[in-house]
Amino acid sequence: MVSLIPSNYRGMGSGIVVLDLLHVQDRGELFSMDPNHANVYAPGKRPFHTIIPGFVMKDGKPWEAFA
Repeated sequence: MVSLIPSNYRGMGSGIVVLDLLHVQDRGELFSMDPNHANVYAPGKRPFHTIIPGFVMKDGKPWEAFA
């Protein structure tokens, strides 16, 4: 089971492609460099707006993938 979101924010992503397979995203662009901003770029933080794929387990087994 796979839950994958080819997220590229502005239509073309970062322009970086790995092995003709993976288009590197650019959602980090939404961070602020202002140290007083709630969405400041810092270790362990995610952009204010992000999309997170996930899974639902049922009876201990993968049941559904969603995004």
